[in-house]
Amino acid sequence: MFIKGKIGNTYSLMDAESPSQPLPDCPRLHPQKSSGFFSDGRRKMARKVRDWAQSRNLTLISTLIGVLLLVIGPWKAGAPSSPSAFVQNVIYSNRIAIFSKSYCPYSMRAKKVFKDLKETPFVVELDLRDDGQRIQDVILDLVGRRTVPQVFVNGKHIGGSDDLYIAVENGQLENLLSKE
Repeated sequence: MFIKGKIGNTYSLMDAESPSQPLPDCPRLHPQKSSGFFSDGRRKMARKVRDWAQSRNLTLISTLIGVLLLVIGPWKAGAPSSPSAFVQNVIYSNRIAIFSKSYCPYSMRAKKVFKDLKETPFVVELDLRDDGQRIQDVILDLVGRRTVPQVFVNGKHIGGSDDLYIAVENGQLENLLSKE
């Protein structure tokens, strides 16, 4: 015996002695023609395996989408990553906030004031951030100044370096720092 070839979705067997006469259909070679409990069990099992594979693919796809949203989300999301929301969050979530540039001597002077007072400010170095220019635009809208440093204590705008020194001299900074 040998397999002659595929006919549709099934294979046909031919007898070596009489090649023109096909042998009776074999259930293994013609599964759609087979009947009985065993073949139904195979179909059910095949269906279960297919459904399981589809659910695994769905789980994998949903996991990949979730990971992509976690990675890409902060870049694409509107409000939480907007410069305005960032500035508001920095000002009101930190006792002392300084918007600064790392090379600016006035910013260094303002940071030194807090170092001498043994206070640790939250410093945003605008020149080291990709969105530094947009943050400066938000600060301009908020306080009317685009210069650095801009110092905030307990959510209240103090001003720049000179304003900070004036606040230290007249005791205003000490009063603001004593409030919790």
